[in-house]
Amino acid sequence: MKKHILLFLIIPFVSFSQSVLLVPSQYTTIQGAIDASIHGDTIIVSPGTYGSISLNGMNIYLTSLYFSTLDTNDISNTIIDGQNSGNVVRFDNGEDNTCTLNGFTVRNGNQTGSGAGGGIYIN
Repeated sequence: MKKHILLFLIIPFVSFSQSVLLVPSQYTTIQGAIDASIHGDTIIVSPGTYGSISLNGMNIYLTSLYFSTLDTNDISNTIIDGQNSGNVVRFDNGEDNTCTLNGFTVRNGNQTGSGAGGGIYIN
């Protein structure tokens, strides 16, 4: 009887588990992975230089390899580069406090509009 109860308790967690999306092995861009994600997903980004992103209202965990290695070189070598063409990272579509950005270097953003951040814009 106990085996059946344990199995019953585990099945909901397995069947409703969220996904881990990998950049660049599964998605060539961070934005591509964000666009394919659902709430609660984790996106893990390997070192490299990537373009600007918008979280598009997705409450996800977006991280470099730093989350597992705790090696600050992973932060230095995993770059989101805005190429001086506006905001680099945008949180402006209703993301909540479960949406996380972890372990990136954000560079080369431009301020657009009144009071809008060049690196990270949060509205």
